[in-house]
Amino acid sequence: MEDGDPAVLSLWQEFRSLSIDFYKRIYKRLGIEFDIYSGESESARLVPQAYDLLRKRDRVERFKFDRHLYMIGDDQNLHMKRLFKIMELAFADEASAVVKEKQEQEQKAHWSRSLQHISFGKVQGMSTRKGNAVFLEDILDTAQSTMLEKMKENQVKFDAVKESLQEDTAAGEDVQGQGGSVEAVADQLGISAVVIQDFQARSNKGYEFSWKRMTESTGNTGIYLQYAYARLCGIESKSGTKLNPSANTALLTEPEAFELANVISMYPDITLQTLQTLEPSMIVNYLFNLSHAISSANSVLNVKGVKEKGEKELAEARMLLLWSARVTLGNGMQILGLEPLER
Repeated sequence: MEDGDPAVLSLWQEFRSLSIDFYKRIYKRLGIEFDIYSGESESARLVPQAYDLLRKRDRVERFKFDRHLYMIGDDQNLHMKRLFKIMELAFADEASAVVKEKQEQEQKAHWSRSLQHISFGKVQGMSTRKGNAVFLEDILDTAQSTMLEKMKENQVKFDAVKESLQEDTAAGEDVQGQGGSVEAVADQLGISAVVIQDFQARSNKGYEFSWKRMTESTGNTGIYLQYAYARLCGIESKSGTKLNPSANTALLTEPEAFELANVISMYPDITLQTLQTLEPSMIVNYLFNLSHAISSANSVLNVKGVKEKGEKELAEARMLLLWSARVTLGNGMQILGLEPLER
């Protein structure tokens, strides 16, 4: 291929197109889109550092980026350190000129000083029902089938969800955004399980992959987050209390209400810290804390019951707090690329 053989290049191009089509299908399943699929060069007869240097310069000219994040495993830490140092030295004069010009006018730093390596650790113990050669599609398929089996363990609830989805579809609605099928819901649950287990640990730390722990509905899992969100949706739909943004929150005197409000108030700082550190684990652990606070609040902040007793203002205050919790939980899940499920 590096010699420019037309037949070999044609075959390479075909393999590349097939691979990208496959990747696009998986990415779509995960709700991910990319603007450009570049792949490897057809002529890369260079040592890795030289090839990366030229490719990086090409990206500078094409994208004129403000910041370039290079995501690659921790086994490439030394390579990345060398590469960044080479770039710093190779373009030292150009970078110095930028610094000098910046004293005269506002301008971003030179691109060679805007590179960052996001290192991630290895995942141990991964295997699927098809064997030890693990592919992402197999993991997602196994997660989906596992969640579908768990859903069917409670046939009454399974039938209720299925019937509700069918009613939404018949009415022209798709509240889940999933095509109105239990299989699609199971797929989203499986994706949530996989994503949360992967993001739970700091990115530069490896972890032990566990199907059992990942698909549990209790504890710190993606399934637990989805359960907490769906339960709040159920409370809203069944309470008979409309959202009142001007509700009298002074009526919320329970310790659980104070704790939930306090956790909700942390969300802006957590998202900012996540952006600054590029650590999704911060959002994940925050959502776990929020879900635990929601669970505690749900046990004492009854909405439907107090409204039926004629305490409308108290019901509205509690509804406003729980609504705020649901929106915050949903926003955090969406930041992680998850689709919050209403049931």
